[in-house]
Amino acid sequence: MKILIIGDGNSIYIRNYIKNIFLSWDREIEIYLCTIRIRNAEYLKFYERNGIALIYCQVRGSLIQHIPIFKTLINFIYTLNKIQQNRYYDVIHVHFASFISCSLAFASRKLAKAEICSFWGSDLLRHRKWHTRLIMPFLDKCSAITLETQLMHDLLIARTKPNYENKIRKITFGIEGFEHIDYIIDHEDRNVSRQRLGIPLDKIVISIGYNGNPNHQHIRVLEQLKQLDDILLSRIFIILQMTYGNIDPEYHSEVKRKAENMSCQFKIFSDYMSNTDIARLRCATDIFVHAQTTDSFSSSFQEYIYASAIVLNAKWIKYKELESVGIKYIEYNSFDEIPFLIKDILVNIDRYRLEYSNNKQILKSFFSVSAVEKKWRGIYENLA
Repeated sequence: MKILIIGDGNSIYIRNYIKNIFLSWDREIEIYLCTIRIRNAEYLKFYERNGIALIYCQVRGSLIQHIPIFKTLINFIYTLNKIQQNRYYDVIHVHFASFISCSLAFASRKLAKAEICSFWGSDLLRHRKWHTRLIMPFLDKCSAITLETQLMHDLLIARTKPNYENKIRKITFGIEGFEHIDYIIDHEDRNVSRQRLGIPLDKIVISIGYNGNPNHQHIRVLEQLKQLDDILLSRIFIILQMTYGNIDPEYHSEVKRKAENMSCQFKIFSDYMSNTDIARLRCATDIFVHAQTTDSFSSSFQEYIYASAIVLNAKWIKYKELESVGIKYIEYNSFDEIPFLIKDILVNIDRYRLEYSNNKQILKSFFSVSAVEKKWRGIYENLA
């Protein structure tokens, strides 16, 4: 089977998808990845080592790259030509439904037996209706459209056509982070994990958000935590993971200033973190505060739950898929509820841990890599 994936090869989600769905599949698979230049040396080695053919969608060293009005058009034509040189494909699969990616796939549709479009979340939830309608010519041609949640399903149908219902598949990507967390739990004491990350052993660790995007509203959460009395603040250690996600240096500095003005210890993770260190961070966290403006089905959010953190989630973010299988977490309606909830958790932390102790096994049963890989392979087998 010959598959062309159009997506950002620098994304951990693309890398993990290729690794988990294709590399252990007991059939002959030829993978082409249409991507921007790979900046991560580790990822580049991964693709080369596993025979993934890279099709770069940027003309390198061209003066045209410095002329914005021509840049997009020239890159599009260049990439389309590269895609056509490797004809034909059994499946063309767009990961993250940007206008350019969908246009490339639409222009290449005669080179493939079938097309798939996978919405990731923000490509639907944070884009306006007109953007979704712009990519409808490609969606019309798709044999399958995948998305992760009922919210995304309902929004797509409302913006497009009811007859898309027949081609929509609700399926998650599977969370490889669960395996890394299991390894840390099995092979490393929690205090060792904290020491390796520079986290005090005697504090209650509160993590705020999981990347540096302002949508995580770190500052508003910090302002609420500052209202805790000094005795409670002396018991906590705040972690801000800002290692990726459209990081604005000015916003990063503002978050740091807010944290410095609090009477408790804190640490900001700004540099790249390995999968092992991310798993350590999840395991070292006692309380995770999620305040993002929108979200689809975050793997990081689920990793904190899997690692037995007590999770506070904004009520405007609904995870019906988690709730329907029995996952438990605390919801808050407004930011001013946060200090009261944190205080109650600090006083009754053992009770909360016991109440949410079943979350891990539920997540493993429904959302681990092993739980979803057969579903993804089934889509390809039915189309190719």
